Amino acid sequence: TRSFGVLLWQLVTGLKPYDGMRPAQIMAAMSVGDACPLEWPQGVHPALMQLGRSCTAYDAKSRPSFAQVRACWLIV
Repeated sequence: TRSFGVLLWQLVTGLKPYDGMRPAQIMAAMSVGDACPLEWPQGVHPALMQLGRSCTAYDAKSRPSFAQVRACWLIV
């Protein structure tokens, strides 16, 4: 779900995530937890922002399953 969280952020902001980093650098940073968290803009629905943040959590056990993502998506 981590990639989904990044994609969600990109759809909301219209920006390129981790701009200035090469794909290999991004993958390496994400695998060791060094990738900086994505900044969510003001005005984003709180539930959507929380969903995106939980999807991009470093600890895989903290990330929601896609069944949970779907349930959250229906709320938003």
